[in-house]
Amino acid sequence: MILRVFEWLFGNPPIAFERGELMLLAPWPVFGAAAALIAAAVWYVLGYRRVGRRLRPRERLLLTALRAGAISLALLCLLRPQLVLSLVVPQENIVGVLLDDSASMQIADAEDNGEGMRRGDAVLRAFPEDGSEVPGALGPELDRQFVTRFFRFSDTVERVSSPSELSFLGARTDLFGALGRVAEELGAAPLAGIVLLSDGAVPAAGPGAPDFEQTLLELKAQGVRVYPIAVGGSEFETDLELGVPEVPRRVLRGSMLEIRIPLRARGLGGRTARLEVLDEGRISASAAVRLEGAMVDTAVTVLTPVEEAGARRLRFRVAPFPGEEMTRNNERSALVLVEDRVVELLYFEGQPRWEMKFLRRAIADDPELRVACLLRTAGGKFYRLDVASPGELAGGFPDTREELFRYSGVVLGSVEASFFTQDQLDMLRDLVSLRGGGLLTLGGGSAYSEGGYRGTPLAEVLPLSLAEDPQAPAGASETPASPFRSLRVLPTRAGAAHPVVRLDPDPAANRERYQNLPLLSSVNLAGLPKPGASVLLEGAREGGVPEPVLASQRFGRGRAASLTVQDLWVWQMDAAVAVEDQTHELLWRRLLRWLAADAPRRVEVSIHPARALLGEPIVLEASVEDERFLAVNRAVVEAEVTAPDGQLEVVPLRWNGEADGEYTGVYRAAAPGAYRVEARASIPESGGGRDGAESAAGPERARPVGEAWFEAGRVDDEFFEAEADRELLSRIAETTGGRVFGLDEADRLALDLSLAASGATVIERRELWNVPALFLAIFGLLAGEWCLRALRGLR
Repeated sequence: MILRVFEWLFGNPPIAFERGELMLLAPWPVFGAAAALIAAAVWYVLGYRRVGRRLRPRERLLLTALRAGAISLALLCLLRPQLVLSLVVPQENIVGVLLDDSASMQIADAEDNGEGMRRGDAVLRAFPEDGSEVPGALGPELDRQFVTRFFRFSDTVERVSSPSELSFLGARTDLFGALGRVAEELGAAPLAGIVLLSDGAVPAAGPGAPDFEQTLLELKAQGVRVYPIAVGGSEFETDLELGVPEVPRRVLRGSMLEIRIPLRARGLGGRTARLEVLDEGRISASAAVRLEGAMVDTAVTVLTPVEEAGARRLRFRVAPFPGEEMTRNNERSALVLVEDRVVELLYFEGQPRWEMKFLRRAIADDPELRVACLLRTAGGKFYRLDVASPGELAGGFPDTREELFRYSGVVLGSVEASFFTQDQLDMLRDLVSLRGGGLLTLGGGSAYSEGGYRGTPLAEVLPLSLAEDPQAPAGASETPASPFRSLRVLPTRAGAAHPVVRLDPDPAANRERYQNLPLLSSVNLAGLPKPGASVLLEGAREGGVPEPVLASQRFGRGRAASLTVQDLWVWQMDAAVAVEDQTHELLWRRLLRWLAADAPRRVEVSIHPARALLGEPIVLEASVEDERFLAVNRAVVEAEVTAPDGQLEVVPLRWNGEADGEYTGVYRAAAPGAYRVEARASIPESGGGRDGAESAAGPERARPVGEAWFEAGRVDDEFFEAEADRELLSRIAETTGGRVFGLDEADRLALDLSLAASGATVIERRELWNVPALFLAIFGLLAGEWCLRALRGLR
């Protein structure tokens, strides 16, 4: 209504003044008339000065302003103001109409229909098939002035003869790729602009997707204006949506898999959602989530066991609530590789004690763990246990990167820092930060500060500070020489949900289980947790302040953990512990698996996207490192892709030239199902490293393998984050010089396109001196002056 009033007053819509240019077109005699008007204005001003005694200063000023304003407007009319517009020539310009054909257009929340019209139906209604004059329809408005070219897009873009060919089944929305393709195809024609009908719900772009900013800048440089029409609601009123689960790409068989699942709820405050995890159709874990408030954005962490090896499809679902507007976003799935392999660790103990014996006993029945044990007996003599070959650890603790980095993790017992050379201490740090392995330090008389580790490279790695008295745990003995403490060990809030410490799915039962365990002892003055570290177990003396017992942190590519007690074996051998109690065994197995199972291999494979459409390019990436875990740029890398039917295809991967040791290739899946990818690398005997140094491995030894899986077929990305993204559409319009419209603004859109100054145009001049606004303004000013004069008795 406001726009129509504006157009009546000024003779043109607001967009005409934005796109046009104001000019004055007055013949020379008019300037004489203007001079006479100015002289009249001066005479009136002097006249008001003569009657100044009868007027207050403010009234005299107002009367003068009213008369001067009227005279000025009259002068403006004599100068003949004009609006100069560049208009497109009717039927000589093309408008590209880009129609969203993705599955999200099936959602029934089109804003112009109170009964919940599908977004796609709202689009079809804007383009009547029979060519009838439907009020407010976009198609007839465009056809009056332009030649229209229709395109549909989802994961691909193609030309169509009419919108009736849309199916709204597309599995992805490649919005920016479609804009670039249409602009390229119509670039040689007189293009007035591109009309985009879409909800703007674009999933996160993966590798190879068009760059958002670059596409918009190219359209702007080509002078292509984009006019988005937002279809659909900006937010669901009642809905629960699961986000992308944070699931490790691979996990060791028999481990507890920790999964974090984002959850978003709208309009479901006060209800409880039950999240279920299904492993190949069998419920393996569940969690209840109380939805507090009208808007909930949270994340749920669940732990689920994985007992069967191979590629496992996990599903995550929440039962729909009554009244939910969208139920297809209540379920997600992910493919996880459950590995049946042996993880190798090294346990080095500086003196004979019970911990080594009972650690070995705890993992004896775990086929996925092998811990090579090295015990210093006296002087430079060592005792080896559970070694894989006669030569393993024959020289004592490893003194080369190749020998140490064969292990995915190291457990360091009570051994003083002075035992190690500086190179060995540096290698232990690099084992975590560069190789990506795990390091676990145990308590003891020669560990931590008592072992002289303060100021060494290992002090950087540990999650606990090694400072002295200011950060010493409260409750410690006042005698530094004898800091023995008996501690009641319990899980922290963070530990209660951690896969290592959570021994029982029920948090209350888990805590009670720890409370019934015997006291443990500590002799170390380990300090406070470092920023970013997590305390999983804490212990306290009777009435004392809790201190960290088990803490962990990420360090570089790997993990570091500190277990500050010296006698965890008590939880196995104390008389109060039942024979069938498996707490000690379960804790050690989970701790060692968590510590080292995620350590990178020499060849790591990643796949984008992890769920692909048939025929879609799938980027295979492999990072390759030698036995010292240095990136290799001269390797020969091949990816063996095994299709669901067992057919094998070899895809060569080539160094991408951007990052050391990174190799890429492209594969296209032809059949639905799960695909296995094995990348094999042949590392040259020399020149393999980044610095050109010789590789320690010969060509026959250096064929490491990395494995990953992906799925091909149907994807449901379109039903997640499916609300209309008006902010994105506005960004597209603003950058390219267009404007966002609604489906009910067809006439305004057609007018805006006609003023776009693109394609074939003609100049049009529109007179402004005779618009109603000017005459009403002059009349209002004169009437105001007359009323004020009458009130003051002036004639």
